[in-house]
Amino acid sequence: MSTEKPEGYQEHHRKKRRSKDERPVNKLYVPPELHDWIEKHPEEARKLGWSVPQHEDPADVVVVIPDVLPKERKPRGPRSTEKKRDRTSIQFRVPKDKREDGAGLFDDMWEQASDLLERNATEGVTTEGDTGQYSQLLAILYFFVINYRPEQEEEDDQ
Repeated sequence: MSTEKPEGYQEHHRKKRRSKDERPVNKLYVPPELHDWIEKHPEEARKLGWSVPQHEDPADVVVVIPDVLPKERKPRGPRSTEKKRDRTSIQFRVPKDKREDGAGLFDDMWEQASDLLERNATEGVTTEGDTGQYSQLLAILYFFVINYRPEQEEEDDQ
């Protein structure tokens, strides 16, 4: 059995280094993110056998490998002091059958309209700094309204 540290992993001593216990049973080779988690969460790590109290022998403590490795919870940022605005949800019902995939068509047209809007940025029509679909849809509709010329359609038909 090899006791060499794999590349990209860190050596974690289950029982602190000051115990001078260099036996393989006291070492775990873990990715850096997991090593940080073990150090920041000593109680949880002890329950999993990843850390061992000074008065116990690592050979007598089982190491548990959970189905899902623990992840560091990201702290929530400060909440906005701005008062939340009332919102209304809207839905589109689109066909989905052998003839037409409405959602796919909508996504394609959305992408094309967004690209057109970016290429032809008009004063007052921008989504810069706000990528929400609501703002983007309003900008696309505004662009259409100010650029649509029905008389051009009539000339093209003739």
